[in-house]
Order: sequence, then structure tokens, then C-alpha cells
Amino acid sequence: MALEFNPKHCALATRSLEKVTYALCALSIAVAFVHDTFVSAIVVAGLVAAVTFIISRSAADSRMAQFIVASNFMILSALHIHQLHGMIEAHFLIFILLATLLVFRDWFPLAVGVGVIAAHHFIFNYLQASG
Repeated sequence: MALEFNPKHCALATRSLEKVTYALCALSIAVAFVHDTFVSAIVVAGLVAAVTFIISRSAADSRMAQFIVASNFMILSALHIHQLHGMIEAHFLIFILLATLLVFRDWFPLAVGVGVIAAHHFIFNYLQASG
């Protein structure tokens, strides 16, 4: 079976992954208690949760929903890596969430997720190298 866009399935997948997004946002708040990263956790997780809620209610069956979910997953991965001070094990969340995007049964969200996390790593590598 080829991976292709299916609006009906996209809506179901978006609403399912919405719950995962909220769980990851709650996890980032919990981690903030341990590592004192409340500002980044509240700002980033709050924005991600709000955008997820809006897209899930207004356009859950669209390519934009796939784009938002994939981007938000990688943004939350980056947030957790930041909160855990770059701990290697925190990077596994990237691969777990990329695999979770397979629920869309489409190549597009995977490509978006890989692109977002690649851009994150290139930018942060440059920022670290320049002090």
C-alpha cells in the first residue's frame, strides 16, 4: 500500500496525536519542577498546546494538520532535550515521535518532522559553536 494523503484518516490521526501532544506538554511541565525550566516549558508547551487545539478543531483533515503535528512533535522533542540539558537519552524522543507520525500513513509528516529537527540541530550547532 502506497503512502498517500487520505483526509478521513488524517482527521482520525490528528485527533489521536492531539492527546499525545497534550501528554508531552504535561511531561515538560513536570520536568520543569526537576530542572527549574518553567519559563521555557510554559511558553513553548503552552504555544504548542494552543496551536494543536486550534488545528485539531478547525482543520484536522488537512495537510496543514499533518504539518502542525509533525512540527509540534519535533518542537516538543527539542524542548525536552533543552530541559534535560542535552542528555543523550532525551534525543530518543525524536525517533519515537517520528515513528509515531507513521499513524498518518503518509510520507509528508515524516518529511516535515525530519526537516524541522534537522533545522533545529543545524541552528543549535551553529549557535553553540559561536558561543
